[in-house]
Formats: sequence, structure tokens, C-alpha cells
Amino acid sequence: MKNHAQFKLTLAAILTAVAIVIPMFMPKIVIPPMSFTLTSHVPIFIACFISPAVAVAVVIGSTAGFFLAGFPTVIVARAGTHLIFAVLLSMYVKRYGAPKTFVARLCVGGAVSVVHALCEAAVVQWMFFPEAADNPYYVLYILVGAGTFAHSMIDYAVSEIIYKRLRIDKKFE
Repeated sequence: MKNHAQFKLTLAAILTAVAIVIPMFMPKIVIPPMSFTLTSHVPIFIACFISPAVAVAVVIGSTAGFFLAGFPTVIVARAGTHLIFAVLLSMYVKRYGAPKTFVARLCVGGAVSVVHALCEAAVVQWMFFPEAADNPYYVLYILVGAGTFAHSMIDYAVSEIIYKRLRIDKKFE
């Protein structure tokens, strides 16, 4: 590939389009303030393996997708926090490359998922916690915290598989 910038821009556009469409059409489970939308983090994680700029663009698109799909404000705000883990992961990948071994992938995916869960829990605590019904701690720690962690780990694993199968990294050599 002669022009890496054009290739990255094209990938950013495709991943952003996918990130916008996923909240609109993919199956989802909504238990306010939580929503689990199948594969919603996959375009973001793939973008993180490409570059920080692509990751930021895709997070903005994903957040717009949740807004356009009519999700409650707290869920759209949670989507906006993806900017934090996306920038951290993309900077890690830029410096050290994508994790190679199973243990490294597990550690990186776990660390990213912890940051992801903490950011979303912080938004929920700030926006929703006073209104949380019968058991606010269940909502915050189990539903949002553990649920986000598990969802993030699954989407991270799927993203790595797709990224490696597409061999996108080989296009930059």
C-alpha cells in the first residue's frame, strides 16, 4: 500500500460506519442504565489496533450511533467514555504492538476491560445512582461493573480474531 494515510482514512470511515449502525440494528439487552449491544465494541477495538486517531474517530461514531438509535442519555454518555480506554489501548499498541501471546492478550484485554468498566460505572454513579431503584449497589457493581467487564472481554477477543484474520497490520509494513 503506497499511501498509508488514505488506507487508514478508509478503515476509519468503514469502522465508523459500522460503529454507527451496530446500536441501531444489532440485538441488545437493555436494563437501564445498562445496555448490552452485541459486538458494539468490536469496531472500536479494531480501530485501536490501527491508530489512536482512527480509534477516536470510531468512538465518536459509535457514540453518535447510540444517540441516533434513541438510547437513554446515560447509555449515550457511557458510550462516550469509550474514548478513554480506546486512547489508552491505541497508545499501548502504537508503542508496543498488538499483544502476541495468549497471556499478553488476556492481560491487555483484562486491563482495558477494567478501565472500561470503571469509566462506565463512574458515569452511571454520577448520572443514575441516586435514581437506582431497589438495590443501587447491584446496579453499579454487578450490572454495570461486572457486566461491562465481561462484555468488553468478549468483544476484545472477537476484535483480535477479526483483526488478525483481515491481516490489517500487514498493510502497514
